[in-house]
Amino acid sequence: MKRSVVFLLGLLWFNSGLAQDIPRQGFWSVALEDNERPDGTFQPVVKRLHPKSTEGVAGLMPGDTLLQINDWEVRSSSYLRFSGMLNNLRAGDSICFRIIRAGGPLNLCGTVQGRPMERREDADVIYDQVAFEQGYLRTIITRPNSDGKLPAIYFLPGYNCASYDNMFLHHPYRRIIDSLTALGYAVFRCEKSGMGDSYNTPNCYEIDFHTEQQGFEAGYRKLLTYDFIDTSRIILFGHSLGGINAPLLAKKFQPRGVVVYGTTHLPWMEYLYKMVRFQNPMLGIGPLEMERDMKVYQTLLYELFVLKTSPSELVAKDSAYLPLLKRDFMYSGGDLLLERDQHFMQQLNELDLTTAWSQVRSNVLSIYGQADFEALDPSSHQEIARIVNRFHPGMATFLLLPETDHSFIRVGSMEEGVQAILSGNKGKLLATRFNYEVVTQIDQWIKTLK
Repeated sequence: MKRSVVFLLGLLWFNSGLAQDIPRQGFWSVALEDNERPDGTFQPVVKRLHPKSTEGVAGLMPGDTLLQINDWEVRSSSYLRFSGMLNNLRAGDSICFRIIRAGGPLNLCGTVQGRPMERREDADVIYDQVAFEQGYLRTIITRPNSDGKLPAIYFLPGYNCASYDNMFLHHPYRRIIDSLTALGYAVFRCEKSGMGDSYNTPNCYEIDFHTEQQGFEAGYRKLLTYDFIDTSRIILFGHSLGGINAPLLAKKFQPRGVVVYGTTHLPWMEYLYKMVRFQNPMLGIGPLEMERDMKVYQTLLYELFVLKTSPSELVAKDSAYLPLLKRDFMYSGGDLLLERDQHFMQQLNELDLTTAWSQVRSNVLSIYGQADFEALDPSSHQEIARIVNRFHPGMATFLLLPETDHSFIRVGSMEEGVQAILSGNKGKLLATRFNYEVVTQIDQWIKTLK
């Protein structure tokens, strides 16, 4: 939920080509570094890329300065990421890169390479789609190789605009999905608008929260259509921001159960204020600077969320706002904060999550990882269970998962987890420290439901 962003096979491979009328997304891998020119503009320089990606096959190399893709000028790495230009290109399309190499201009042309698809030995990986807005969202469901109707888990991801299709092997979400599939659950994903193969849908970075929520609702209705799913045994699993989506979906569809991990029940403005006060001292901000900052945040957050002032208007109005927004909210101009549109953030703040949880009649498992730096402390997870039990006695359970961080990684204490982030060692822990106890506990809890 904040700046520590992780968030997250063999001889007989099964893969259904179902509904492959959505053109496959291109395989893009280039990592860029922005070199600033004297006039304040940027030159995006290639740092690394995958040799089998679209850029690699076309001949790009580390050190190349990327000027243009087809007719689009590449102004910066963030522009390339947020503009959605690459998502308009699909496998088989023609593409040309204009670059500077060794001081001279060069054109490199080729064909967009399709992104590799997931494969499993123990399950079908079914690529499908659901109509949304003026296009389609990609859906993916892993179906275990077993007979009869299957219980299903609808996995709701966190805050970031990203594709959750064919994630790298040690990605925490990949571990969750693979482990639950191995236990006999069909696990369903619905890509966010504009992400992955999703076709002719609004850019994730530009949509508001309600639009994104409607996409997840469309996904739930799609899940209900599979004849191999036991629709009376659907579990929502919301991680991070997905834990905010979860009660809104649950009160509408009333699934068998809801699991949330690393989330909040607070209004977004209150969560962000608490987040900054809690996290920044652990990130090295001294006490006197902290108190000065928090005084500024009192007015900054009020103007942003109550008065609905745009970020660009805020920084023009008060020079004290800009350094805080850049440091704590990943602000780089325009109206994106924490890489989402201002309206997305403002609508998050308008949600009444306490009322939403009170209307959930499903069984609820609220899990807090003891080292979860993003979720801050166990209070929200405890309160979620308390709210549900207040209105539906005995329906909710709170679970504390020792030594586990926001990414389901066993890191020890929260301080040790933060140090792993600051030292750049978090990636190594992803490969070796995934806490499978979270999967075990969810499985055991589901088996107790009547």
